[in-house]
Amino acid sequence: MRPRTPYRAAPLLAALVIILLAGCAGQAAPTITPAPTLDTTALADSIRAQVFATLTAEPTDTPQPSPTASPSPSPTSRALEMTLEAFADRLDAQAAQAAEFQSGLAGTLAAFIPASPTPAPTLDMDVLVGTVQVAVFETLVAQAQGTQNAAVTQQAAAQATQTARENQPADIGPDDDPALGPEDTLVIIISFSDFTCPHCANFAINTLPLLLERYGDRVRFVFRDAPILGPNSGWAALAAECADDQGQFWAYHDLLFANQRTLSRDALTAFAVQLEMDVATFDACVDGQTHLEEIRNDFAAAQSAGLTGTPTFFINGRRVVGAQPFEVFAAIIEEELLKAGEPLPAEATAEPTPET
Repeated sequence: MRPRTPYRAAPLLAALVIILLAGCAGQAAPTITPAPTLDTTALADSIRAQVFATLTAEPTDTPQPSPTASPSPSPTSRALEMTLEAFADRLDAQAAQAAEFQSGLAGTLAAFIPASPTPAPTLDMDVLVGTVQVAVFETLVAQAQGTQNAAVTQQAAAQATQTARENQPADIGPDDDPALGPEDTLVIIISFSDFTCPHCANFAINTLPLLLERYGDRVRFVFRDAPILGPNSGWAALAAECADDQGQFWAYHDLLFANQRTLSRDALTAFAVQLEMDVATFDACVDGQTHLEEIRNDFAAAQSAGLTGTPTFFINGRRVVGAQPFEVFAAIIEEELLKAGEPLPAEATAEPTPET
């Protein structure tokens, strides 16, 4: 079949042109209908919507349907096709005549329409589309930045809340856990610690002896369990509580921190042998998890105080997180002593030197 020409409305157009010419012949000055104005706002909105749709469209892997073969035409359809082709030929002929007539129409109409000194402005679609695309991109960037700023603000608020909570004195008691120092002292340091935590070992080996040396009976140090780093943490905590039953907690405490990379179950018993404890009683205590409830109580107290890691200390309720330098602990201890009217030790202004 021949391709269709775009002038299918040619007969109607020809009739319309003839009527228009007849009207022009009967009047000296025809009435000219002004050209419609372009609604640029609506056009920009339409382009914006198309650009947004393009930018936000989800990719698709849906395969396109493959073309199917067309069936062979029947004799009846072939006859109909020939008839349509003949009709199309007639329409094409009429369209050609209309086009020829229309080509001379411009000159005829120009005689009746005065020339305009200012040509009508043309619309640069490329510039318009580019402008809208830039505006859309800027909008998307602003939205992304707004989301990011909101996330940063939320994170800052959470951090401020956490900081305020950490600075708030906590109501943490010593319970009945192992302690060093007199019960009636004015400064109590409560430590939540894990025997497998390297920072806890650093404090126990390097900082705690210096604090006890400087402040002596002015402070009381309490050890509470926070076994958060795995099974070895829990077994070591149980073993230390069992060592406490035989009055050997602090010696066992030192062995655990000094050998925290080898805290197997056999090693826990070996430490008891080294300290000449009743090993059978010790093993029965550990394997029977005798002090499991005590460890659970310590951990629950740590959670209620907002524990975020080990070691965490509370000096008269004032939180100190991590194995901080000696000076951090000394400053807080001395502030608490001064508030209570307790004289500072003579060496309080001097920096202690750890033994080598």
